Amino acid sequence: MMSTSSKLIHVLLLVSSAAFATPKQSDSTHKSTSIFGKATLIKDATPVPIKMWTSRDGGRKQENVRDKVDIGGLYFDGLLAYDIQYEKTMQFRGLKLRDLVSQYKPLPPEIDYILLHSKLGMIIPVSIKTLREDTEVFIALAIHDDSKKSWGTNFPSSVYTQPGQKDQIAMSFAGNKVVVGKNWRHTDFAITPWRFFDSLEGVEFISTIDHYKALVPAGERTAGAGRSVYMLRCQYCHGVGNFGAKYAPNFAQLLPDDHKKAVDMIMKKVLPPDTKDSSDAQLSSSGKMPKQKDFTKSEAADLARWISAWKKK
Repeated sequence: MMSTSSKLIHVLLLVSSAAFATPKQSDSTHKSTSIFGKATLIKDATPVPIKMWTSRDGGRKQENVRDKVDIGGLYFDGLLAYDIQYEKTMQFRGLKLRDLVSQYKPLPPEIDYILLHSKLGMIIPVSIKTLREDTEVFIALAIHDDSKKSWGTNFPSSVYTQPGQKDQIAMSFAGNKVVVGKNWRHTDFAITPWRFFDSLEGVEFISTIDHYKALVPAGERTAGAGRSVYMLRCQYCHGVGNFGAKYAPNFAQLLPDDHKKAVDMIMKKVLPPDTKDSSDAQLSSSGKMPKQKDFTKSEAADLARWISAWKKK
């Protein structure tokens, strides 16, 4: 029989694999190709202001911290790529995320994931193995303005309109724009977190087993399903306690202790509003929460149960 710790590791590995699976490639996936044939080698390129570090103990300990990345020899002078945020093919200058990560050495053998931190507090986990096999994620440092026929570092804002609603979520970028294609998704759900990632500010190297131990609540047997919901749907924007993303309100502070009220709040925040209900429509128009019509009440109940157990840690 498996020990309690072995079961924990097994569950975390299964959840991590499901949550952050390698994206399915298809003919509609954007294929990034250099406009000028190959990367321009720049020996004295200006370092990119991206913080890189290794985390231990659920992010509480930081090691081997670097504030800037030398991009000499990695810089693409021009790249033609479809961008999920602009929803069209554009020209960019910058470097591949795979090459950026490769500059972080030495890499401890137990490190298997990176967490991409956005300037506004989003966090997207990516498998290092996936990155080594992929060339489709790009860090844009400049963009070509076709109307002016010139390059610049001021990236246009993008606006996301939720299907069937008037709600809009505006995104702005302050350099280090992450460019991904249509099908570079993390999940099979309706919303992809890449659509709302602004500017890359940090790359955190983690061991998934070590990192997600911080998410184990006191009532593990009854609350484990809720942790899975959090990892699959919520962790990109929401933290819990002192763990995780800071893009959206912290779950430990946001949700009431009353289970029914917590479930109702989650459902109203996540599901598209019933247009016949004016209170729901008004709630939907506030904030920047993307709606997920495939979210279920069972998931909301599991999530609320896990957050309640986590508060009792």
